[in-house]
Amino acid sequence: MKKTGLFIFLMASMILFSMAVSQSAADINMPDVSEIKKWKVPVDDPKPFIKNGFYKHFLTPEQYKKMTYDIASMKQAWAQIVGFKAPDVVGKIAPEIKPGKYTYKDKEKYPGLKELMPPFLYEMFDQGGPPLAGKFPEITIVPTQQYYYAMPVAEATKKYAGQTKLDEAGYIINSSYNAGYPFPRPSGKFKGQQICYNMQKRYLEFESFAALALTCSYNKNLKPDTMDSWAISYGVRASGRVQMEPFGFFDKRAEEQGEDIISVVSFFAPRDLYGNISSLTNFISPHKLDNSLMYFNLLRRVRKMTASDTQDAFGGTDVDSDTGYFAGFQQKMTPNQFPMEYKVIAEREYLVLAMDFDGDTYFDSNTKEMHNVRFERRPLWVVECKELDNNYIYSRRVVYFDRETLLPIGYENHDQRGRLWRSSAPVRIFLPDMGVIITGIGTYWDNLDKHTTIGLSLALPIPEVKRNDVDLGALIRRSRK
Repeated sequence: MKKTGLFIFLMASMILFSMAVSQSAADINMPDVSEIKKWKVPVDDPKPFIKNGFYKHFLTPEQYKKMTYDIASMKQAWAQIVGFKAPDVVGKIAPEIKPGKYTYKDKEKYPGLKELMPPFLYEMFDQGGPPLAGKFPEITIVPTQQYYYAMPVAEATKKYAGQTKLDEAGYIINSSYNAGYPFPRPSGKFKGQQICYNMQKRYLEFESFAALALTCSYNKNLKPDTMDSWAISYGVRASGRVQMEPFGFFDKRAEEQGEDIISVVSFFAPRDLYGNISSLTNFISPHKLDNSLMYFNLLRRVRKMTASDTQDAFGGTDVDSDTGYFAGFQQKMTPNQFPMEYKVIAEREYLVLAMDFDGDTYFDSNTKEMHNVRFERRPLWVVECKELDNNYIYSRRVVYFDRETLLPIGYENHDQRGRLWRSSAPVRIFLPDMGVIITGIGTYWDNLDKHTTIGLSLALPIPEVKRNDVDLGALIRRSRK
């Protein structure tokens, strides 16, 4: 393993993280991160931590059994819900591109690669070098897989199919949504909005979880910035819970307030962010703007952020809140603040980053390249979200949604002059026996300033998470002890 400065920084961060967890989350049964680092560190480490039994190690046998289901049953149920299996609907475009290993030198030999790949991914299929980090000089194309969700998600989606309604402008009627994915077969006048609502109601990671998040940033000369950061996040799905107790709403307050997702992030590095806490509550109603609070440790003050603050890139990264880490589309869909026009501009197969079953994808801090990268043909929708207010940071978003998982596989955000500004494609991790898709490594490119952020998130289900664990006031009081 290479002893780079970044590696030393991350190791020190892991140790500090272990200490911080014992102080800031004493009531939560969060595993010691010194134990987690034995399984995987994000940089220069190709260990297949998922394949080696990461989740079986950190969950009790009872917890693991409760969260796993029969794979054949999950496959059958989800195929019936979306109406197809991904392997059955791909292979028609550039059929000469077969599973196997390819390098960037093969792009001339196989012009079909350009036809198959989204433009921003085709550009990053190249040898490492300035001005952007995170290129992949070699890839392995694997056969298309069938992906699916846990039985409770499938059952809820089937049970409430057709019940979620949109108003005359295409915005969700919050009283009509119960649980599951609201539009597994989007269609009609508001098809683009339905696709985006599936993302906003996603079952990603776990319904109650804790995660370690680390980011590393590089300038156009591929030199590390000083803004490397790490944080602990806790999150809960506040409505439509079907996998982890409590079911339905998270608690009485969540029901009364119409809360959808609650998350808090406690920052521990870099030093000038230490002790800062970000709190975000998303509401179901499109007419109720989300509540964003920030505790500034140096000031000992809490500030309420405005709705427009979600546009700014945070912590020296190349990610804004409206796009979200690993999300691709997290902007509030509302007619009240920066409304959008939604349009499906393509429905076809693409060659895109495959999910990682093993957990061995990694970023090489020496070459600044991604390795152990797999691609597969996927059936996608491409949705253009055009901003109707020219005061917004972007003029439009182009988001690539997987038709089977209903999740984005990447995005292109364009500035007000129409130039490609920010793009990204995450390597998600799939847990077959759970029917769960979790975050993994994400690469975020600023195509104008030639800046790159590499992000890693390691999430674990934490059934014990309660309101106090995601309450800003409780976290502040705990941090002062």
